[in-house]
Amino acid sequence: MTDFAGYLSESPWTFTLLIALLGLLVGSFLNVVAYRLPLMMERAWRAQCRQLLDTPEAPSPSVEKAEPFNLMTPRSRCPHCGHAISAMENIPVISYLWLRGRCAASGKPISARYPLVESATALLSGVTAWHFGFGWAAGAALLLTWALIALTLIDYDHQLLPDDITLPFLWIGLLLSLYGIFTDSTSSIIGGVAGYLSLWTVYILFSHGGLAGPAVGTRYHSPLLVPRGRAKLSEPSPLQSGPGLRTLTPMLIIGLTGGIGSGKSTVADYFAQEGIPVLDADLLARELVAPGSPALGEITAVFGSSILLPDGGLDRAQLRQRVFADASQRRRLEGILHPRIYAELRRRTRALHAPYCIWIIPLLLETGKTALVDRVLVVDSPEALRRERVLSRHGMDQATLDSIMNSQAARPARLRAADDVIVNNADLTRLRQQVVDLHHRYLDLAAAATPGRESD
Repeated sequence: MTDFAGYLSESPWTFTLLIALLGLLVGSFLNVVAYRLPLMMERAWRAQCRQLLDTPEAPSPSVEKAEPFNLMTPRSRCPHCGHAISAMENIPVISYLWLRGRCAASGKPISARYPLVESATALLSGVTAWHFGFGWAAGAALLLTWALIALTLIDYDHQLLPDDITLPFLWIGLLLSLYGIFTDSTSSIIGGVAGYLSLWTVYILFSHGGLAGPAVGTRYHSPLLVPRGRAKLSEPSPLQSGPGLRTLTPMLIIGLTGGIGSGKSTVADYFAQEGIPVLDADLLARELVAPGSPALGEITAVFGSSILLPDGGLDRAQLRQRVFADASQRRRLEGILHPRIYAELRRRTRALHAPYCIWIIPLLLETGKTALVDRVLVVDSPEALRRERVLSRHGMDQATLDSIMNSQAARPARLRAADDVIVNNADLTRLRQQVVDLHHRYLDLAAAATPGRESD
């Protein structure tokens, strides 16, 4: 062993290569950590809250009743079909390329994030090994690098910096300074204090309304700042930014989409009759552009006061004609509304208590937001029937309808992206039965699997 250590010390290229290969394996594990650790923390918070409030465990299906869930158990599964990932399908990067980025059982796409994280971890590990060379400093730097990668992924997904990672590495850094690794003790202590004071400052600014609302500080936190057990349980946050951010929720989220006139509202009504909460992006958009709202003010600044009605409300018909006739104007409108709509969807979902909920999002595929939901449910209907419905019920002219249809995803693309499909060919009895069948399937999924767009 001493000879091998001496060899690694004298051969930086060998040491770097071995550490880079180790980085691939660690990167695969960090994908698991980034997905599971926040959910494990949420379970612990819920258990603490039940104990504090002397509340019995909820009888409805929930992730808490599933099999033991930690960094090792259960085995990773495909989020689409439940296929258990075998060892040969879990080789970093190689398995992804071998499977061509698709599940071996269902053929559904595997997120490219997995091989990207593995590759990035290998690269950063190799760079760290080359920079420090064989020794204690390299080992400590590698642990810190891996921890920072995990924190980055969790922060991106949930705006959360877990104490289970941050505190141990704070202590490790202080202990290393006693031996002069990286820096001296004085600088290390000053750095630790400065780091936590910066977090405390952010917390104070957010929690006292200085920036964006009282709940934001609960998302970037430490037990030094916020008591454990608080945040993410029922407290809605008005701030949720960035593409593809999946918040911690106690339920599956079904993204209901389809072309104009396909019957999304009818399908959603049937789910509501089964007691499932439904959130409609179009209705939220109407609320967000109410007279006097910040969103309406932005829209008016961009499109002019001519899009306002005499009462100060938004002339939706005129705005619709303008944006569907000009793709650049449509993108500007989407840039104003979509972040607000998705933030409000998340906020309201966190306040729900159900095994799953429905998000009606007509442009779910077009806006590339499928990562926000657990399953994509497409309502499919013949184009001729869709046109007939819209022209007869909505008072829309043919040219406007053509513009809207041309702006939406083509039928083959919708069907390829779908996890589930409901066929709506005007037979309401059959339509209702399809909803009931899917409702029971979603209940089974909610009871058997931890929610999340991607399994680890």
